[in-house]
Amino acid sequence: MFDQWQVIRFTLLVCLGSSLLILPFGTALAWWLAKTNVRWKSIVETIVTLPLVLPPVATGLILLNLFGRRGPLGAAIKAVLGIDVVFTWRAVLVATAVMSFPLLVRTARLGFEAVNPRLEQIAETLGASFWRVIFTVTIPLAARGILVLHHTHFALFPVDHPRGPCRRRSRLCGKCVAPPWFQTRGG
Repeated sequence: MFDQWQVIRFTLLVCLGSSLLILPFGTALAWWLAKTNVRWKSIVETIVTLPLVLPPVATGLILLNLFGRRGPLGAAIKAVLGIDVVFTWRAVLVATAVMSFPLLVRTARLGFEAVNPRLEQIAETLGASFWRVIFTVTIPLAARGILVLHHTHFALFPVDHPRGPCRRRSRLCGKCVAPPWFQTRGG
């Protein structure tokens, strides 16, 4: 029973952490996609949607190549921060963030598109600055679309560890995937 609660705690922390990781970037990109009309907007939308349409194995291999010790991001993170990403709880966090980023962008974009532009114009004519309009008019009115991410997150990304996360070790390296503060006595 104790291991089950640890798995639930790990799942909740990963979902919360990845939500916080992608929230500022995804919200900004969703706002940009909803409010601008540039020629290459469809290219950005396609790149953002790629993790949803690629097979999960392909997405995983791309992440492994990027965040591996010899990959560009993995080597940079190791050189600057001195930490590994692959085969750790950080990899679970990154994978969850990558897979949920398109969902956040899509739902937040719909939320931003639903905001009546006249309300933003009224706030501007009353003397509100651009940032004040964003934070007091646009984001509160689009909040439903932005916060849908959390419901989607907790529905789509449960961690599958039926025997406890510290007993499930990577076949390649034999290391525990769970973070150090999460390990049980037997792990």
